[in-house]
Amino acid sequence: MTTTAPHPSHRLPLYLLIALILFGAALRLYYFNPALERTPDERTYTRQANIVRTQGATGFHFLGQELAANLPVVSLYPSPLRVGYITLLAAFMQITGDTSPLAGAHLSLFCSLLSLCLITALAWRTLSPVTAIIATLFFAVFPFDLAVSRRAWQEAFIALLTIVMLALAVLIARTGSGRRLTALVAFGVVGFLALTTKENSGLTFLLCAAGLIVHFTLQRNRRAAILTAVSAVAAVLGYILVLGSLFGGVANAFTLVRECARVSSFNPYDLQYDSGPVWLFPAGLLRTNPFVFLAVIAGLIATLARALRTRSTDLSLGIALLTTSMLVIQILTQRYSFRYTAPVYGSLCLLAGIGANVIFPALQKLLAPLGRIATWAILSFVILVAACHDLNFARETILQPELPDLALRPILGLPPVTLP
Repeated sequence: MTTTAPHPSHRLPLYLLIALILFGAALRLYYFNPALERTPDERTYTRQANIVRTQGATGFHFLGQELAANLPVVSLYPSPLRVGYITLLAAFMQITGDTSPLAGAHLSLFCSLLSLCLITALAWRTLSPVTAIIATLFFAVFPFDLAVSRRAWQEAFIALLTIVMLALAVLIARTGSGRRLTALVAFGVVGFLALTTKENSGLTFLLCAAGLIVHFTLQRNRRAAILTAVSAVAAVLGYILVLGSLFGGVANAFTLVRECARVSSFNPYDLQYDSGPVWLFPAGLLRTNPFVFLAVIAGLIATLARALRTRSTDLSLGIALLTTSMLVIQILTQRYSFRYTAPVYGSLCLLAGIGANVIFPALQKLLAPLGRIATWAILSFVILVAACHDLNFARETILQPELPDLALRPILGLPPVTLP
C-alpha cells in the first residue's frame, strides 16, 4: 500500500500544528499539580464515584435516597443524577486503581489533551490550515481549559463531548447513507453521554441535532433528517429510562431533577461570586481572552453574512450558531460561572480561528507595501502576543491556588456580593 506525501506547501503548517499540540500538552502537564487543594465539588464527585464503583447500580439508588432525604443541602453540591460522568469516573478509578480525587483530575487531563488533538484534526480537515493553527494555539493556552484540566470536575469531559459532536456532525452531513447510519448511532451514544453528564452538555447535543435536522431539511434530504431526529429521540429516551431505573421511577427521577434545579438557583456561592449586571459576563471573556473575543465576533459576522449571501449551511455556520446560542442561554439563565461555558471552550477557539481567517486577508492588504515576509512577521507577532496574554492571565490569576473556581467576580477582580 502506498501513501501520498503531504504537499510541500502543507508540510510547514502541519509541523507547526504538531508543535502546538506538544506545547499545549506540555502546558497541561506542567500546571498539573497533584498536591492541589481539592474543592468541595471534586470531593463530592470522588465520593459518588467510589460509591458507584463499590455498589454498582445500587449505589445510585443510595445516592438518590440521600438526595431526596436532604434536598436543600445535597443539591448545593454536584447532583448524583449526572450518572454518565459518575459512571465514567468510577470506571476510570477501577481501571487505574486510584480512588482519590486525583483519579478525576487525571481523567480531566486526558480529556483536555484529547480535545486539543481533535480540535486540530477537525479544523485541519474541514476548515483551513490558518484556522487550524489559530484554533490550536488558542486552545493550547485557553485559560479556562488549563484550569479544568487539573481538576476532578466534569468540565473537561463536557468540552470534549462537544468537539466529538461537531466531528460526528461533519461526518453525518458529508457521508453517504451507509456510513451515515453508523455515524448517527455514534452521535446518539455521545448524546446520551452528554444528557447524563450535565444539563448544559445535553442542551449542546440537542442544539447540534437540531442544526443537523435543519441542514438536511434545507437540502431536501428527508430521510437523513428523520434518521437524525430518531437518533436524538433515542438518546433522550435512553436518558429517561436510565434515570427512571436508577432513581425509583421516571416520575420520581424528574421530581428530583426539578427540585435540584430549583434549589441550585438559590445557591449562596453562585449568588455571591457569579452574580451581577449582564455585561460582566462578556467583560470576563474579554479580560481573559481579548483576541479570541474579538476574533469570535469577526467570525460570527463573517459566517452569518456568507450564509445569507450563499443561502447554504456548513461547519463554520454550525460552530457560530452553536457557540452563540450556548453563550446567550448562559446569559439568559444568569449562570455566569465560566465552568458553565465548558461546552463551548473548543468551539470558541474554532470560531476565533475562523474569524482570524477573515481578519488576516484584510491586514495582509493593508501591510502589503512592507513586503510578504514583513507582513507575516507582524501578523505572527500579534498572534503570539495575544497568546502570551492569555497564558499570563491564566498563570497569574486563574491557576493561582487562591482562585480554586472559575467564578465570574474573582476573575474580574470584583468583591463578592453581600447576601442579606
